[in-house]
Amino acid sequence: MDLRQLRYLLVVAESGSLTQASERIPIAQSALSRHIRLLEDELGVKLLIRTGRGVELTEQGDFFVGRVRSVLEQLEDARRGLIAWNDNPAGLVRIGMPPTTTLVMAADILERLKHRYPDISVRLSEGLSATLAEWLGNDRLDLAVVFDHSGKSPLRAEPIARETLCFAVPCGATCPDPVTIEDMASHRLIAPFRKQGIRNRMAAAFEQAGFEFRAAYELDSLPAIKALVRSGAGAAILSRSSIKKDVVAGRLESRRIDAPNLMFDVHVVMSRTAEHSRAAQAAGEVIREVSAEHFA
Repeated sequence: MDLRQLRYLLVVAESGSLTQASERIPIAQSALSRHIRLLEDELGVKLLIRTGRGVELTEQGDFFVGRVRSVLEQLEDARRGLIAWNDNPAGLVRIGMPPTTTLVMAADILERLKHRYPDISVRLSEGLSATLAEWLGNDRLDLAVVFDHSGKSPLRAEPIARETLCFAVPCGATCPDPVTIEDMASHRLIAPFRKQGIRNRMAAAFEQAGFEFRAAYELDSLPAIKALVRSGAGAAILSRSSIKKDVVAGRLESRRIDAPNLMFDVHVVMSRTAEHSRAAQAAGEVIREVSAEHFA
């Protein structure tokens, strides 16, 4: 059954005239008559009868038009719903981020989502990249920002940026630019105590250069590490984006690092379930935008 024929029948029933209906659609009256006849042949009933004033619905036609009107209204409602679903996504989106990313980007992401998509609510969780990947696999998260995502994971991961590490020092510190591993080894180093992410990259780079990585202070808090550096207690290897605002504000200084492999690929990873959620897709778009700004 052709939807176009159903719409034509509805217009004819509302107009009470093939001539008027053909002008409203618009379509040639002969073509309109042919479509109505084909529909009647398919249904095996007479839907219209001609009168001196135009056309009238038969009893079967009146019954059928009532059902057709209801179906077409439902289809139009579904079409409008899809448009609204695309333009105004709604619902809960569960987002995961590593601690560094949370500190750097979370406020901007949440503010932009609230402004652009007011009907989306967000639940933000913090964890290490490996933990976030596990939560995605268990459907505890819809999407997450992770570092160095494994290509073996079945989840869809999109690279969004490359994060460079730098050497954060107190303002006015005597330190070359760029610094070598030997230069950094001569400082009192402040580092995360968890053996993951940046800490692992530091240790590997030092070992490759023939030095042992030794931390004078170990803290698992980025704000605390930056505060110690500002106080002059030592220096730290941190992501460039995590200290960008501090450098601009004159609270810290940064030095480039002359050593290989001190960078991360940043990915946004989405769970299988969230791939079909417009709200999750919208949140992913905002995360990509904010990441491009912060990691530029």
